[in-house]
Amino acid sequence: MKSEVIGETGKGRDMRLAKYMQNPDNPTILYLTQQHGDEALTTEGSLDFIKQLGTGKTKGLLDDVNILIIPMYNADGAMGDVNYELEDYSASGDRPLTRLTAGG
Repeated sequence: MKSEVIGETGKGRDMRLAKYMQNPDNPTILYLTQQHGDEALTTEGSLDFIKQLGTGKTKGLLDDVNILIIPMYNADGAMGDVNYELEDYSASGDRPLTRLTAGG
């Protein structure tokens, strides 16, 4: 697995990609998670999947396919770091998860 920074959010957070590329000629699957900041379980699931891929329990899975994972596409929304009032847009809890990006 290689980890790459592929860009940054509107607020300057790194956007990371976990990259499993055995053979560039194989089909490639892209997992893009937490596109909406209030969908935190998708990030948790993708991190668990990355962990499983690293344990060897999925031996052979990567022989015929490449996998790309962006575990948190909307980090600004996930952190509630936005340029608008959160009152009508955030989920309740320890941190104000928002569905939208920093720019709305």
